[in-house]
Amino acid sequence: MWIRQGQEYPTSYSGIYTIESVSRDDRGLYKCVAEQQTGQRLTAENYVNIFVDFDPTVICDQIIVEQVPNINADAEITCLAEAYPMNVLKWEFSQGNTNVRRAIYSGAKYRIDTNAASDSIDSRYGSRLIIKNVEPGDFGKYTLIVMDESKRQASAWTELRPSSYIRPFNQSTSIFHFYSYFLIFLCLMIYILLQ
Repeated sequence: MWIRQGQEYPTSYSGIYTIESVSRDDRGLYKCVAEQQTGQRLTAENYVNIFVDFDPTVICDQIIVEQVPNINADAEITCLAEAYPMNVLKWEFSQGNTNVRRAIYSGAKYRIDTNAASDSIDSRYGSRLIIKNVEPGDFGKYTLIVMDESKRQASAWTELRPSSYIRPFNQSTSIFHFYSYFLIFLCLMIYILLQ
């Protein structure tokens, strides 16, 4: 019998397990367990890693991220990339209606955290881009690009936009307005009564 991620795949006496129409979901570590029931129970097991070549994909958590500029706040963009075998994973930035993009690297302005899945044969990589202390010049499209060893590539982008800033509630201004309206109302009532 074959076992993968806790699921058993029974086989015939020959022990051959056939995967029809292989997809990226079939990749992973498989364990083959052989048992012999003669007098006493004897078992043997071995492992096989299945690697699957597939077109890369990128999915970002959000299409639009909003941030108020110039308030010492950071913006965060997170994407999930899949490619096997992974060759390139990079972030780029563009502004306006242009296709001109510039490469982004970790440093004073940006922090990039990219983590491979804990499973060594897995081809998923989570990548998080942090834009530090957002300023007006930081607004635009941030694109994650992945490429496999066969030069097949995929990308996805998130747009960083300025957030509409809501003025904090000012209680003294609100009280002033209330008393102003009340005074106007009172004057109108007196005027009507004197007529």
